[in-house]
Amino acid sequence: YAIAIAFDALYLAAILGWLPPALNSFAVVTVRRGLLAVALFVIVMYVGVLKPGTTLRRYFGSIRATLAIAACILILGHVASYLVTYLTQLFSGDAGRPLVAVSLVGALVLMVLAIPLGLTSLRAIRRKVSTSVWLRLQKLAYLFYALIYVHAGLLLLSPALAGSATARTNLIVYTVIFVAYAVLRLLRARADRSTARAAALRRDELASQLPSSPAR
Repeated sequence: YAIAIAFDALYLAAILGWLPPALNSFAVVTVRRGLLAVALFVIVMYVGVLKPGTTLRRYFGSIRATLAIAACILILGHVASYLVTYLTQLFSGDAGRPLVAVSLVGALVLMVLAIPLGLTSLRAIRRKVSTSVWLRLQKLAYLFYALIYVHAGLLLLSPALAGSATARTNLIVYTVIFVAYAVLRLLRARADRSTARAAALRRDELASQLPSSPAR
């Protein structure tokens, strides 16, 4: 977590002009563009589609919460920087443009969602929250992931339409990653339901084979 906070602090120093050009570019790429946060969230997302019991699922599952918290810290720095940009445009009279208005609302919602999702990933807080409440909160993660894609898409759409090959490539990459996740997550949910039904049928079958208690 300290490393994620250090990245946000590094970006703040870049905004204030305290960094040399090389470090300034590094801070912009990792925090302002959100690449490191998104990379961590992609790992967190795809852990959920791995088959339970596999080596990869066990390994990444053990550090999934840590990665999610670090990603939330980083995404807060990223979203905060764009909120400043959007609010500047708001007061300059550009907020009437649809993309600016939608981006501003999306950034606000991302920030609001990131805080409870990150906090409830902390073990100390998770112990104090009931299982049902925790599960309901974690379902918001799917909305959060969708908003990350929308947020990135809105940022890339204008330059992509203007002819930027880099923006088009990045937009395609984001689309492939998030659409593939949505498909794989649905398939994993169906497979998990099938496994649960099979296990329930097996338990019922075993229970029916047990000798009944003698009548008294």
